[in-house]
Amino acid sequence: MKKTRSQPKTWRKVKLGEYIDIIRGISYSSSDLKKSDDSIYLVNLKNVERGGGFRIDGLKEYSGSYKNEQLVNPGDIIIALTDLTPNAEIVGMPALIPFLEKPACISMDLVKIQIKKGDLDKRYLYYLLNTREYKGWIRGFASGVNVLHLNTDGILEFETSIPEDINEQKRIASILSAFDDKIELNNKIIKILEEMAQEVFKEWFIKFNFPVEFEVKNEKLKVKSLGYKDVGGKFIDSELGKIPEGWKTTTLEEIMNLRREKFKSYDKWKNEKLLDLGRFPTKSLAINSYGRGEEIKTSAFKFYKGDILFGAVRPYFHKVIIAPFDGVTNQSVFVIFPKKEEFYSYLITILFSESTINYATNMASGTKMPVLKYEDLANMNIVLPDFKILSIFNEIGDKFYKILIEKVKENQTLSALRDLLLPKLMSGEIII
Repeated sequence: MKKTRSQPKTWRKVKLGEYIDIIRGISYSSSDLKKSDDSIYLVNLKNVERGGGFRIDGLKEYSGSYKNEQLVNPGDIIIALTDLTPNAEIVGMPALIPFLEKPACISMDLVKIQIKKGDLDKRYLYYLLNTREYKGWIRGFASGVNVLHLNTDGILEFETSIPEDINEQKRIASILSAFDDKIELNNKIIKILEEMAQEVFKEWFIKFNFPVEFEVKNEKLKVKSLGYKDVGGKFIDSELGKIPEGWKTTTLEEIMNLRREKFKSYDKWKNEKLLDLGRFPTKSLAINSYGRGEEIKTSAFKFYKGDILFGAVRPYFHKVIIAPFDGVTNQSVFVIFPKKEEFYSYLITILFSESTINYATNMASGTKMPVLKYEDLANMNIVLPDFKILSIFNEIGDKFYKILIEKVKENQTLSALRDLLLPKLMSGEIII
């Protein structure tokens, strides 16, 4: 790579409207949101990550009408037209459509970007829409009191300089996309680890098939299991049904603690890393982004690396994560840690399970915004295995969750490097 202070002569100033058209999404009613033999996915505002990027959960089944141009394919660019987040981080932000299991169209709160001239690379355009210049520009075209709405003229009128040679555009995009591809690979590994932990949990603590040999290597688990009865085990009666001899029924309170450490003042927490519910993914233990403590004005609570953060508001959204660093959160989140080290993996897996989320949803009170009380969560009945099985599961789970946290940290590093390179490559300060 060679550095240059001035923009290359082979770049020229353009307005995006010269190269793109904007395709608006569909207007629909709630009766259209149903699964049928010919239903497709409906991509909506919830699929756009804060600050950009695509969130796979939140896709809706759609059985209504649509136009062919409103369909999206892998690699298509969509942009959010409205914003419901506290700091309006989504409006105007782009996302790339990933591979989806069925056809999909976009909702009315999104637009699709259609390239109409062949000398603009789509992937290069996506990174152009992630530059600080575009983000600063597009904010000026968003207006509203409680909800921001974007005037799409802002997208078309955005003026910038781009390489005239589309191959140079592709080279720049390939460097930046290499970071995103690695991040996506890490996210797939994280998903596999989460699923494996849940499968082992079901196998051992629901089906009572226990390990006699196991090994975790290269994010893969090898386990040889035998049924509890096959190794001469006996069952006893309990209030939760038949359980192995030596086990007992208890409540979550026996294995977990609530951390409620407050910062003394705003100045103490304003520069801390913030994890609030808006940044929690759905059905994933791994975060994709974080904010700054200055976004919280009151009730700031500490959490430490490895703590389990459980979303107490609208628990049906299934927002449970492992903290990959020390930081701050608000009163909508329970900061949980185990009473004993041996409980750690078991506690994470229980709190992340569908059965716990269903229990929390049923116990939450309130109509528009149901809230779960910590006491109700702590009183949930569980089965506590004997120490030997618990220790073995903790050893396996510990390997899973350590790898998961490492992948999250690696993604943060990759994102930071990509964001450092992006303005330099997109401005021509670094040329290939």
